[in-house]
Amino acid sequence: MAFMERVTMKEYIELYQKMNKNDEKCQKALAEAEKFLLKKKLTGIEKYYVRFFITLAGKDEESISECLQRICEVHQRQGYPVKKIEKCFVPVARGFYHLVRLFDETLFERVRLPEHKCFIKGFEEWQKKNDFPKGKQFYHYPEEMDEANLILQKPIPVIHRCKSYGRWMVDVEKFIDDLSDF
Repeated sequence: MAFMERVTMKEYIELYQKMNKNDEKCQKALAEAEKFLLKKKLTGIEKYYVRFFITLAGKDEESISECLQRICEVHQRQGYPVKKIEKCFVPVARGFYHLVRLFDETLFERVRLPEHKCFIKGFEEWQKKNDFPKGKQFYHYPEEMDEANLILQKPIPVIHRCKSYGRWMVDVEKFIDDLSDF
């Protein structure tokens, strides 16, 4: 994966997957990420997104905590929010915070919550205290539309990739098949 001028969230996740799978790929991905950080025209968002994955690979809870704090700060400095809700809720910071939990539960326990108005610390503390409750289906469709209920209750399938026109893409057909397989 080569870094581009604007990096997508999918590419950040691919970076972490490369780092996590084997040491050789990890070292290569880390070198590529460090090289990316040397660019002169980086936004704060780009800098701290990449730095987050570097520190996540190193399992450095202090640096991860610092990156989460900086992501909250630069999020608002760059003309965000696009939507008014993002003034008090930065989905990326919250997603990265939970990504740590997904990859390493013990590391997650040591990471500090950001001290920023756009990261609702009390909500995260409540979630931890209540063992991260899962939501329940809000809408229940009538019996003649029961397949919609089954789709909403089913876990999200694994996302597969396929090569299309020389580029790797999400295999939407496989995703739909897996989602609708009852």
